[in-house]
Amino acid sequence: MKQRLGNVSLDLLTKDELREEIDRATSRLDQGPRRVRGAASGRTDANGNLDLDVYDVNVGGEFSLSRLVVKADNATAGVPIVAAAGFINLLRSGTLIDFYGLAKVVGGLALPLRDTWGNHDAPFVRNGEILQVQVRGYTANMGVTVEIMGWEDRTEI
Repeated sequence: MKQRLGNVSLDLLTKDELREEIDRATSRLDQGPRRVRGAASGRTDANGNLDLDVYDVNVGGEFSLSRLVVKADNATAGVPIVAAAGFINLLRSGTLIDFYGLAKVVGGLALPLRDTWGNHDAPFVRNGEILQVQVRGYTANMGVTVEIMGWEDRTEI
């Protein structure tokens, strides 16, 4: 609704228009958890190592990881790539939160790798932190893809 106040033209909202704007704004604030899927890929260096930033959590958010898949080029579940000294670290902005290697698997770590978590034991990353994966001790120039799935929800900062 347009109104004039002296030489100034004002564009005011009607009561119904204001209600619509408030409803639209508040519906974005409380959306509940949302499913997140992310992926990152790269190639190992000459030492067989690779660092990947997989997911950057929104400020004010908390991401709970429910599924992690690490794949190598030309590797399948039937014909995996196994590295006797290979291991994978899962990090929260540089801090180790989980690992895969000889301490968990006898005979070396095979790729592809898959891990899943439930609601109460899931690794979480929050408030602008980055979910990272380190690949160590594999062959040089190996293509690696990391895929994740989880839930991100708003949290207190």
